[in-house]
Amino acid sequence: MHETSCKLVLNLGPPLTSYSDIVFRRVLGLLCLGVILAAWRKTPADIRRRLWPALWLFCGVVASGVVVDFFHNFTGEKTVVSGLLLLLEDGGEMIFISLMLAYIARAFSGEMADAPVSEASLNQNH
Repeated sequence: MHETSCKLVLNLGPPLTSYSDIVFRRVLGLLCLGVILAAWRKTPADIRRRLWPALWLFCGVVASGVVVDFFHNFTGEKTVVSGLLLLLEDGGEMIFISLMLAYIARAFSGEMADAPVSEASLNQNH
């Protein structure tokens, strides 16, 4: 999705008919974001506190996948800079996703998961 958007913005991509695909994906993304935000409001504060580091790691995924890819589209096909940006983009995505998974697995299993959730945080959204 981010590659198609960037190419359309730079007029390097498919013809105008592809805008409907981008609009559909954006609407679908906004609907998903709405569900996530609604669930976030209902989540106890202790759980939300555990999720913040994972959200920051996801920002790293976005930075690798969108920001670095945007600059990658300005480079030539087979240049050293293009290769380095490709490594930074794909490698960054993989590293941040791996770190996010490792954090979530640790935060919600074992000792951290056994930490008590306060009664007040469970009742605050009801």
